[in-house]
Amino acid sequence: MGSGKITDGQIKASSYYSPPVKPQFARLNAEREGGAWCPRIEVDKDSFEWLQIDFTELNAITATATQGRHYKGHGQEFTNSFYLQYRRLSSESWKNYTNERGQKLLKGNSDVYSINKNFLHPPIIARSVRFVPFSNERRVVCMRVELYGCIWKDALLSYSIRRGDKRGDIELIDYTYDGILDKVYLRNGLGQLVDGEYGIKNFRNWNERIKIKGYPWVGWKRMIDSNWLQINFQFDSLRKFSSVTITSNHNPNKRISLFKEIQIYINNSKHQLLSKPIIYKTKLQDQNSRIINTTINLDNQVGNSVLMKLSFGLKWILISEIKFQCEDANDFLIKNITSTNLRQIKNKSHHKVIIACMLSTFMALFIVFLAIYLTKRHRCKNVKRNKQDRHINSNVLSDNPALTERWARDNIDEEFPIYSDIDLHLRGESSPIVICPHSVVLSEENKTNEEDVDNFERENIVINQLKVLDENFMAKVDKIGECRSIEIFVEDLSSRSIDEPFQIIVKCLREEVNINQRIHLLRDISTLRSLDHSNILRLTGLIKRGERIIGTFTHCNNYRNLQDFLQENEFTPGKNSISYGALLYISCQLSSSLEYLESVQIVHGDVACRNCLIDSNYTVKLSDYAIYLYKFKTNYIQINGKYYAIRWTSWDTALLVFIKLSKQTHFVCK
Repeated sequence: MGSGKITDGQIKASSYYSPPVKPQFARLNAEREGGAWCPRIEVDKDSFEWLQIDFTELNAITATATQGRHYKGHGQEFTNSFYLQYRRLSSESWKNYTNERGQKLLKGNSDVYSINKNFLHPPIIARSVRFVPFSNERRVVCMRVELYGCIWKDALLSYSIRRGDKRGDIELIDYTYDGILDKVYLRNGLGQLVDGEYGIKNFRNWNERIKIKGYPWVGWKRMIDSNWLQINFQFDSLRKFSSVTITSNHNPNKRISLFKEIQIYINNSKHQLLSKPIIYKTKLQDQNSRIINTTINLDNQVGNSVLMKLSFGLKWILISEIKFQCEDANDFLIKNITSTNLRQIKNKSHHKVIIACMLSTFMALFIVFLAIYLTKRHRCKNVKRNKQDRHINSNVLSDNPALTERWARDNIDEEFPIYSDIDLHLRGESSPIVICPHSVVLSEENKTNEEDVDNFERENIVINQLKVLDENFMAKVDKIGECRSIEIFVEDLSSRSIDEPFQIIVKCLREEVNINQRIHLLRDISTLRSLDHSNILRLTGLIKRGERIIGTFTHCNNYRNLQDFLQENEFTPGKNSISYGALLYISCQLSSSLEYLESVQIVHGDVACRNCLIDSNYTVKLSDYAIYLYKFKTNYIQINGKYYAIRWTSWDTALLVFIKLSKQTHFVCK
């Protein structure tokens, strides 16, 4: 928080008392604005107010720090205690943090300026963390917080295993497991086996820190009907596994031994195992009591889940830690391809190298000439289209003398291009929809001022068929995306006094935007309000700041992202999943929406699952919000402060993109 690695967009809260005490001001030792985050209502034992921090990937949190609101000596609010909640996936429910002693309530502060630090044993592995202030008596609280830890490079989401067993007066169970616990099995959580704490040789030792015998060993007794212990590991992404190390207790005199054999299956899906497991057999004959670290080579296999089967040597198996040595599979593939190509080049003869260089030069020249040809042809098409379309939408244009037939490039064109020279998302901050050049534009001769923009708004934006919300009516708490001039929120209006309660997605300008950015928003509204198709997310209403339009909102009740929907309902023949007919129905709807956009001469420019919404009836709505959302930032490349979606474009279109950008940016190929 203090270093700025966590941006303001990654911090949110259930509510805030006023703008100066928004959640973005909850950074430790900071005195910005009101000096802390303060929830809207007073806190007691029955309230539920929270401050949430989201990470871009899994992190291991080892400690937290809290502080009250000092505000240059004027503040007097703090919280005595608080809870921590966390989750590893946005789709899962929140978990309440419990330390190794079974405590959930953590100590807070006793004044407004001192810092209280809580070390977390075990650490929290999470993608999102919440601070939940608590008080036995109703009181006003404020918080500033800090998180300490690092990226969870193992990317392990959970492991599932049979519950540990009792041995005499010792319960060799997983005390810190945070998943689902029942009498027989542990599911979908993490615990002692991956917390980085190793046991000592005497497994009966009394642990002074947590007052438990046997900790941190977890033990299993051989069952009558099975000689195998099975562990399932799930990872956040595809991983390249080099090895795994298992720390075991070996004490034959107590009928505890190292496993006799282990079988390891590296999986690349949840449903199908690889046909050939990695098998490792131990050859331990001595009777000495000791701790054994067994490292097994995993042959750089790639997968996102691991099934491990251990065969009992004697009656008991005791394990304190399992550590995978792995890395991101994408990084591995890139390194492997690069090193392989280098070795191949070194092994070529001098004659073959010369031929390869000549062929490369020829291909480069061919691509350059082809690019020049395609560019000229495309410009010719645009000129013809301008002449043909200029009269088509004349009823939409304004007669205001400050607005003429084309944009003033010095003011607008660099940040908000009117249309793309190619059918590709080349827009930095604006929506992906690219409109053909027949819209109202600014004059080069006349300087545009706020009065001109207001006149344009009154004459071109028809609001009698649209809902209108005042900006002050919105809480603006759940921000899901942003760029330099635009912010995206999800607002739940079900509790507001309006005609039709619903949930909306809000797109609005920041307070400090300039005239050009306002004009671009108004121009988009003029176009988007005319779209009428059952599979396109329609404009529902407008957001006003005073008398000026500063944003739009769309109805999104019961809709979810198509990308998440398809990932959770993977098509698998013979299993209870989404059917082939449903997939075909989804595709037909998307095709219909694109056909409609083509008929009105609009190029979307970023057609992908992330830009589609779907409801429980498989009804699809095409939208244009993905480029703003924090969730999809990694799906775009950023050049000169603008985002570009080129992943699914054809090679000739992508080539034109880089030729256009090369006027401002140098590209180095390695």
